[in-house]
Amino acid sequence: MTLSRDGVDVILEPKVLAVLLYLYQHHDTYISMDELHENVWQGRVVSDAAVRRTISKLRLLFKDDHKVPRYVKSLPKRGYKLICPVSAGYNQGDSGLEITPDKGQPQAGFEGEKEDAKSREVLSGKAKSQLADNSQVSPIQVAGTKAKKSSKQLVLSTLFLVVLLLASCIYYFTKTGLLTPEKSVVSSEVVNSLPGDKLALAQSPDRQYFAFSGKVSEHTGYQVYIKREKGHDFLPVTHDAHVPISLAFSVNNDALFYSDMKEGKSSLNSISLGDSADYQTQPLLENYFKIGNIFISADPKFVYFSGQKKANEPRYIYRYNRSTQQTVRVTSSTHIKDLDIKGTITPDGKLMAVLRYSEFENADEIRIINLDSKAVIYRRQQSNIVYDLRWFDNENLLILNKEQLLKLDYKQDAGLELLGRDHNLIALADVDRQQLLAVSMQKSVPKNLFFEQELPFNDWTTRKIYNVNPNVFYMAHQADDETKTILVNKGEIATLAKLHTGSNKSTPYIETEYSLLPVASASSGLQELIKINHRFALLNTKTSSLTYITSGDDYVGDASFTYDEKDVLFSVKGYEQWEVYRYNIASGTSSLLFGGFRYIRAYGDDFILGTAEGELFWHNSQTGEQVALNNQLSTEPNTHWDVNGNFIFWSSHDLVQTTFYQLDISNISKPLKLSKSFDYNKIMPYFSVKKDGSSLLYSVRQQDKSEILALTLEQ
Repeated sequence: MTLSRDGVDVILEPKVLAVLLYLYQHHDTYISMDELHENVWQGRVVSDAAVRRTISKLRLLFKDDHKVPRYVKSLPKRGYKLICPVSAGYNQGDSGLEITPDKGQPQAGFEGEKEDAKSREVLSGKAKSQLADNSQVSPIQVAGTKAKKSSKQLVLSTLFLVVLLLASCIYYFTKTGLLTPEKSVVSSEVVNSLPGDKLALAQSPDRQYFAFSGKVSEHTGYQVYIKREKGHDFLPVTHDAHVPISLAFSVNNDALFYSDMKEGKSSLNSISLGDSADYQTQPLLENYFKIGNIFISADPKFVYFSGQKKANEPRYIYRYNRSTQQTVRVTSSTHIKDLDIKGTITPDGKLMAVLRYSEFENADEIRIINLDSKAVIYRRQQSNIVYDLRWFDNENLLILNKEQLLKLDYKQDAGLELLGRDHNLIALADVDRQQLLAVSMQKSVPKNLFFEQELPFNDWTTRKIYNVNPNVFYMAHQADDETKTILVNKGEIATLAKLHTGSNKSTPYIETEYSLLPVASASSGLQELIKINHRFALLNTKTSSLTYITSGDDYVGDASFTYDEKDVLFSVKGYEQWEVYRYNIASGTSSLLFGGFRYIRAYGDDFILGTAEGELFWHNSQTGEQVALNNQLSTEPNTHWDVNGNFIFWSSHDLVQTTFYQLDISNISKPLKLSKSFDYNKIMPYFSVKKDGSSLLYSVRQQDKSEILALTLEQ
């Protein structure tokens, strides 16, 4: 089925069309997630997240906003419904249906954003639909071939067969990457630099300077190093940086910019260059919650960066004016969990490509924005993690992801693979059309060790060391000292299993292609509380059956067993605040417990609660009293926390150090905190506390080595 806007064809994915038709056929009721799985995907196993992404694409097609919907409305635990007026009608002699926006709802959309008429998604079928742009919302018509109303079901059935056939073709071209037959030859050469870890690199436009950030030795930490083209030595131009995560030279070669990322106190800095320069550092912006990627344009006045002013707001792309010292936000979002991670601007300064991560969709998306009109003219969702992106020229974008280095012609929506999955690259730097610089991780055979340490912290001695399969990502205590719960990640498959430590053999509980994370183990060993495909569930370790606690529409936070393990405590994001629920395992019912808290652990009959910002409180169940503990959990991903006996344990990291904390709350009015800090590159911030509180289990990973490569592109 073909769609057109102002007479220009655009593209509609088959599943988006199928969902639209199904919602139309049943527009008088809400359609559940299970019903969409059964009737649209017809039993094919896909994740709830895939269904939600299809709904998101449908909303994008209509320029709909899930918060103020005019076409598709969703209700938790009920499903989706087409809420706009729908009527059968005729278009130039063709039978069809007309979908008109709900005029009672305000118009929504990205500020200044319009879909370009040439944007492409997927092409299918014979019928045409007129799409409105942001300036004027007109009815959307889906017209079929000439037919009477009595034959409409036959037409729809035929369309579904066409959709299935086209989906097979689309799958083939997607798997092959839409690559052109012509291959590009890439040769590489190691660039002389200093040993140690490297975070970012940059070369000045005139090639007079080369710089990288990294850790040359343990006592120096992560710093910025620079050398001149004719020089032989790298000079440390910073001495007290924390994590200089990104570098960029000014277009007129007068300064090197770097972002120093420290949670709550990130900064944007400038280092002066020139023949008489002494590499003085000047802070340009300070006290952002986070400043990450920085990049420049053809205008030397401007420095662009990915920034987050506060912990509870999205991350945007900002532009800093060096002349006026003013900062302007460039991108926008309606979702608090959208993160604009990286950006890059074309050589002519007209377009900006942005890498956006949506925590709700759990996916990366590349957006191309016209800097004059602020219109988003191209979008491409990424199936793999994107490490970096750079413009090759004004029409082609270099995309470095987990699987390949791709050159993308956004106008043709076609890509050319430059390097395959064994590239080992993690970062790129601009040089010119023929050559670019990259950081390459040189990995040795990993040795995953798990250390079991005595508790409490003042008895911090090693009890045991477990040398396990290199693919084991996580290990947790079970009630039986001879068994552990492990998570094995191998390729696209995640396996949750029981490890018999004596024989070092494992018994799998469940294998899945979905995202999987262990949360807690029951003392009986019969149940595992897990997070699978962004839903909390109970796994029966005997039968491998799953009992879901949350729905696919819930935005979940924290979960744990109660003290007696008869209930599960979990949090979800409501419309206005986080809410904590109690799920009774026997009855399978949930009830609201607290509002305004994201973190929850049982503390005997009482509770330890944490706000969205991580502020900790003790809640007395008998009196309802809440006492502030004057300590804060880390809100960084990949961290953990637990309550055991009279101790609260949690971890944090800042990409330099991993820190484990122990808070003694035996005296609630005077909690006592101890901590242990380690090199983040060696100690991961995951841990598990044994049920009796006698030991803590954590993992140690081998440090990767990195080097800088010069890549030459030969057509």
